Amino acid sequence: MNNKNKKVAKYKFIIKETEKSYFSVFRLSALETQLYNRMKSPMNFIVLEAKGTNISGRFVKYKLESIEDIDLDITIPE
Repeated sequence: MNNKNKKVAKYKFIIKETEKSYFSVFRLSALETQLYNRMKSPMNFIVLEAKGTNISGRFVKYKLESIEDIDLDITIPE
């Protein structure tokens, strides 16, 4: 916990610098409580691997296997 008695997640990352920021790929995959938090990373990178504990105290191990640009169209019937 920090000095404001808020739970804090702690991770160690292996990253690769990129032209665009891909931190959101990790955030959406592993930081379930941070889906709507507008975190800004200090540089553009992608998380290749991460290990640590989430705010619930659970150990999380993350490894990016692959990433591809996709264009997803969703049609909702009326």
